[in-house]
Amino acid sequence: MEKVISKISPITKYHGKTEFVNLSSRSLIQLALAEEEGEDSPLFWDYVYILQDRGDREVLEAAKQLCSSNNVLEKTLGISILSRLGLSERSFPKECVDILLQVWAEEQDYEMWKNIAFALGNFDDPRRVTHLSKFKNYPIDDIRLAVVMGLSDLNDSLAIATLIELSDDPVPDIRDWAIFYLRMINLNVPKIREAFFQRLMKENPETNYGIYRDALLGLLENNDKRAIVPFLQELSRDRDPDDLQELLMGAEDLDDARKIVPVAKLKNHPSASVRQAVAIALSDREDPLAIATLIELSTDADDEVRDWATSAVGTSIQSDTPAIREALFQRLSNENPDTHYTIYGEALIGLLLRNDERAIAPLVQELSRDRDSSEGEDIATALSKLDDPRKFIPLIKLKDFPKVKVQLGVMKALFNQEERSSHGK
Repeated sequence: MEKVISKISPITKYHGKTEFVNLSSRSLIQLALAEEEGEDSPLFWDYVYILQDRGDREVLEAAKQLCSSNNVLEKTLGISILSRLGLSERSFPKECVDILLQVWAEEQDYEMWKNIAFALGNFDDPRRVTHLSKFKNYPIDDIRLAVVMGLSDLNDSLAIATLIELSDDPVPDIRDWAIFYLRMINLNVPKIREAFFQRLMKENPETNYGIYRDALLGLLENNDKRAIVPFLQELSRDRDPDDLQELLMGAEDLDDARKIVPVAKLKNHPSASVRQAVAIALSDREDPLAIATLIELSTDADDEVRDWATSAVGTSIQSDTPAIREALFQRLSNENPDTHYTIYGEALIGLLLRNDERAIAPLVQELSRDRDSSEGEDIATALSKLDDPRKFIPLIKLKDFPKVKVQLGVMKALFNQEERSSHGK
């Protein structure tokens, strides 16, 4: 199931309707309420967005008044405004939660409870967790689903315990979202990994693939070795390229050599996104087959595939072999530094890190170009590895770069050279 944010937490961007910018808050509210399609109208959410962006005391009081209405659309509008009042700056967060909890206490409409739960999910307020967790066993499915939505993205022990419990709910949709949000918390602890594993054991990958996939990804991303067997089984199935890409990218952090052979077999997959994910999954493997696969992918017809593969060969992998150097030199020779600078730069830095003198001439040429100084830091660090007196020319060029880290890199490179000289190297 595709994960989308509920419209009660609008992510609608202001559509440039400049004629609305200077309207009063009262006028904007009237326009929103006048929309024939109500909250299903895109314009409704444009008005909400403008009011949220305004985020002043007047809007807060107006939203509070709307929340006290017996009219469903008016109350929905009030809750929607409060859900992200002030947008990224979040104005009056305590007052917003106070109002939302009060509305919940007085409300008997389950649909409105759902709206409030979604709105509460936008606040970093401990009362949100305490309140919503009480409804985890509520007999109405939509309320339990709203609890899951309201507890998303919280690294809180009670919220996590509630999501773990709901990841075993009888309703697939609730399990799906609960396991997804447990992944999004991005916390590697045994109780969350065990929740992932239980879903992996209990879900049918054919009928409930979304839950199964998120559980598998949760184990892969947390380097849990129990993921390897189901991961290899998934690679053997005829999955959609998007699903396959996601699984391969999730396997990047799985430190298990058993993944290398089956992942490498996908290097010629017809989908460029899958080949790119192969490069990511093998990006830090110091293994002959993994390295050979990455070298081959560094010549791929797709720019993104070459980029990831060249980055892996150049800087992620520490091995230094003639084949690796030649692959990097080929990228340096064949990539256009103006149209494919990222690939070109990764190849250049990879050769510098391996003390390959073929990097000197293109480096001097590169530093004569008007580049962003952010590239200078990596180049200065790579130069510290290069044992070639010609490096002083680019170092002198780098010393005046405006970034302090670049200047520190230059100093480090000069210091390392002095150290080698003092030891007769």
